[in-house]
Amino acid sequence: MLPWHPLRMNVLGSVFAGSLLASSLFAATSNPFPGPIVTGTVRADVVEFSKIPDSSGQKARVNQLDVTPAGQIFAIDQRGPIYAISADGQTVTPYLDLRSFSALDLVSSYEAGFQSMAFHPDFNNAARSGYRKFYTVFSSSANTRQPDFLPNSGDAFDSVLLEWTCADPTATTFTPAVSNQPYREVLRIRQPYGNHNAGLLAFNPNVSPGDNDYGRLYLGLGDGGSGGDPQDLAQDVTKVLGKILRIDPLGRNSANGRYSVPSDNPFVGSTATPKPRGEIWALGLRNPQRFHWDTGYTERMFIADIGQNVVEEIDRGVAGANYGWGRREGSYKYLGGKVSDNPVRNDAATTGFTYPVAEYDHSEGDAVTAGYVYRGTGIPGLDGQFIFGDLTRGRIFFFDADTLPKGGQSPITELRLRYQDREMNFLDIIRTVVPFASRADLRFGRDPMGTIYLLNKQDGVIRRLVPPPAKLTAVTLQPGFFTIRFTSDPGLKNFLLLGSPDLQNLSTDLTSRTTFTEISPGLYEAGINRTGLSDDRYFFQLAR
Repeated sequence: MLPWHPLRMNVLGSVFAGSLLASSLFAATSNPFPGPIVTGTVRADVVEFSKIPDSSGQKARVNQLDVTPAGQIFAIDQRGPIYAISADGQTVTPYLDLRSFSALDLVSSYEAGFQSMAFHPDFNNAARSGYRKFYTVFSSSANTRQPDFLPNSGDAFDSVLLEWTCADPTATTFTPAVSNQPYREVLRIRQPYGNHNAGLLAFNPNVSPGDNDYGRLYLGLGDGGSGGDPQDLAQDVTKVLGKILRIDPLGRNSANGRYSVPSDNPFVGSTATPKPRGEIWALGLRNPQRFHWDTGYTERMFIADIGQNVVEEIDRGVAGANYGWGRREGSYKYLGGKVSDNPVRNDAATTGFTYPVAEYDHSEGDAVTAGYVYRGTGIPGLDGQFIFGDLTRGRIFFFDADTLPKGGQSPITELRLRYQDREMNFLDIIRTVVPFASRADLRFGRDPMGTIYLLNKQDGVIRRLVPPPAKLTAVTLQPGFFTIRFTSDPGLKNFLLLGSPDLQNLSTDLTSRTTFTEISPGLYEAGINRTGLSDDRYFFQLAR
């Protein structure tokens, strides 16, 4: 945790004022990374998983995929619906629709709408107080109600956090535990402008009961919108906008009596003037719509913070960190529509700013979104890589999460995608359904098995990243053996071989009697023991 000193606020204020008055002293640029992001050799196939129904006569704006602690999959539409999805993706059941509750006054235009949901980690545990509870955050026009948090001025709408309690945590449709009390308002935040409002709700998935972080709900909040943070909210510790908040939604020690501020939050007990809000976990963020934890590390979080005009950044999530907005855009001084032509990250000791682990400029993309560290074994070359993307252009990138980079664009590699036997980026995949889509609105999801899902707000289709299929190159028959040669990605060891004399029933697992050898990078040979198999004809299928 960074120490908080009253002097720091004064230092930051004077630095900012000086940079505005003397910005001509700094060379400015809109292209701090002139070299392109390289496209690597790692490739994944994209396949359809599920189709979300249209809403309001238009394609669903799929904003999030979330999974209960028991593994049940849900997706939300920014216009208000929640859907329960079967494990195979084929059955989509309407679970709950925020539009059905007129008192919520849902607003879903522009960037407003249903932003996120999160299941309490005790959702399926009847012995604990979080049983059957989940949370939603959305935009509400009911801004005549008294908010818990105010900006300096403006009242576009409120971001509202609700707690819902269902009767049955295994059901695919929502029934409230108490019929006339389906939800409870936890907190309400007044938004000054129509953009950069609430983002992700999430619980740390890597902790267990008894850990200080267990049951703590994180909420990402943009700086309130407009452009350039005109109210300086991201650096104002008396305001919650431009921050990530951390609360205990089941507690009651807050000012409004509807949640608790965890005692180990970084600014709890601060004697600084002005006094920071205890709910703040991190600050200095412009628009942190998405953040996710690495399942390989208990406390490692990555935050995608959308930039202004020049730099998109991925930050390491650290309690008490100040990421510098609107003094910094990425590793650079923020100079209105441009940035300084050289990084200034060596000033961290004097400013207290925390700088990105990776960043790119707007010649490569327009708005960053966070994915996940890939900890699976199915797609070679991605294990241990943090997968993220550009929200608008639909490009998908990665960098090594196990050897964290220290900023800049060079550590980033673009992932190659193949869809229906053609290589294309995600926006082009969407255009196979919506030909004139101008942007992807890319979001990521992940299930308990580590599979990565691709969401978008254009065509209502949820897709998955899967390994490219192996390709057969030769089959030979030898005494006592079949020998198969095939190509796949180099380094991959986990294959499944199924076979049968009947083409319609490839059910016999031949893997245990098969020896796989990578005879050169990407070229494999499988020797299959024929003992007991049909001498007439035999069909087989190679999978992984």
